[in-house]
Amino acid sequence: MAGRRGVMISDGHQIADLPRGTECVRWVLKPDVDRTQFAQTLVSLDIAPAPVLTSESFPGWNESWTADRFTQQLQLYEARYGDFVRAGGRGWIEVGNEPDGVDAPSWVMPEASWIELASACRAAYPAPANTLVLGGLVSGRIGWLEGVKALLAPTGSRLADLVDGLGVHPYGKWPFNWNPPPQGWVNFGPLSGLFELYRNYNLPLYLTEAGAQDREVGRDFQGTYLATLFTEAIPKCAAVIWYQLQDYANPHEGGDVTFGLRTILGGPKPALTAFEALATPVPAPPAVAPVHTIEEFEARHAAKLGRRWEPGVGATGGGDVRTLASVGDKAVVRVAGYERHVVLEIDGDLYPLQVDTSFFAP
Repeated sequence: MAGRRGVMISDGHQIADLPRGTECVRWVLKPDVDRTQFAQTLVSLDIAPAPVLTSESFPGWNESWTADRFTQQLQLYEARYGDFVRAGGRGWIEVGNEPDGVDAPSWVMPEASWIELASACRAAYPAPANTLVLGGLVSGRIGWLEGVKALLAPTGSRLADLVDGLGVHPYGKWPFNWNPPPQGWVNFGPLSGLFELYRNYNLPLYLTEAGAQDREVGRDFQGTYLATLFTEAIPKCAAVIWYQLQDYANPHEGGDVTFGLRTILGGPKPALTAFEALATPVPAPPAVAPVHTIEEFEARHAAKLGRRWEPGVGATGGGDVRTLASVGDKAVVRVAGYERHVVLEIDGDLYPLQVDTSFFAP
C-alpha cells in the first residue's frame, strides 16, 4: 500500500496555493464556509478531498447530542460535498479530531458521544460507497479506542461497522532510523511503535496530521523531518498529511504557529522544498523534432491531416494552442500538457509546440 501525500489548509487557501505533488487535502468542515467548488476542482485534478468534522462543524455541540442531532448538521455537508467525497473512492471524511486528547484544540469526546457522531455519519455516508476515518487519535494510547469497542460490543457492532480507517496524529514520534532521536527532539517514541500499536485493529492507518514547528526544531531540520517521516510512513499508510500549509498567528498558543510549509507571509521554507521533492517526477517531453510553424506541421503530416487547418493563430504566434484541435473529420490531434510544455499528438506521434503562457492560466 502506497498512501497519498497531503497537506492541511485553512479557510482562505485555494487550489493555486497547494504545493506540487499534493495528493490529498484536509480542511475543517464549517457551516458558514462553503468549499463545494474547491472540492469539485480537487476531484477533477485527482486530488483526494479529506475534510474533517471538528467541534467547529457542529456549533453548540455538547455531550448530550444524539445521532439525530448530529444528522441535522450532516445534511448540510452531505449536500455540499457528498458527491465529491464519493467520487471514484478518492476522498474520505474524518470523524472527529483528537477525541482521545485532553484539552483544546482537540475535540475531546467521551466514547459514547463519538459513537453517536460516527453512527450519524455512517447513516449519512453508507459503506462501501463512502470512506470514513476515525478522527486523529493523538494520545498514543489505546485506552479510549478500547473504550469505544467495549461500548459497541453489547450491541453486536464493531468499530469497522462505523469507520473504514484509523486516523492518527503522530506528533513527537521519530522515524525508525533515528536511534536515538536528535538532541532536543520531544521524544514520544518511534513511529514504528505507533504502527505496531494499531495493527491489531485491522483498519488502514491514516496519518491525518503530522508535523513539527520550526520555532522548536529549526527550519532546516523541519524539512529533514518531513522528508524522513513521509519516506517511512507513505508505504505503510493510506495517507500522510502535513500540518499544515502555512504558519499562522495564534496568541493563545504563544505567538506564531510555525508548522507550515510556508511562512506566515507565504514565503517558502525548506519543508516546502522537501514536500515537493517527494512528488513523482514529471516525465520530460519526448525527444522529437519541434514544430515551429503551421506550414511545417502541415507539410510533415499532409496525408494524415486530410484538409487544411483553419486555426486562426500560428503555433508560435502567441495564440491558445487549444484552437488547433479541430482537424479533418476525426479527432486525430489532441492537446496534452507536460509540466511547462505543450505537445500535439497525432496518431501516437508527439510534437512539442511553443505556445503563449496564457495557455497555462486557470
